[in-house]
Amino acid sequence: MTRHWRRSSGSTADNVGATTRFFARRCVDPQLVGDLTADTFVRAMTSFATFDAARGSAASWCAGSADGVS
Repeated sequence: MTRHWRRSSGSTADNVGATTRFFARRCVDPQLVGDLTADTFVRAMTSFATFDAARGSAASWCAGSADGVS
């Protein structure tokens, strides 16, 4: 699972950084940014079976998860 994630969109760290920036643009509380980022990755990892690389990158899929958390 993790290897496929890395192959399809760069490193997991890249995805964490992008997700953190997504939330940082929307709220000013750093603790909330961290919590929302963590919630996004919990949601992404628990629903990874629904990821379809043919429909887009893991980064795009993760961004969709982030939008659902916020």
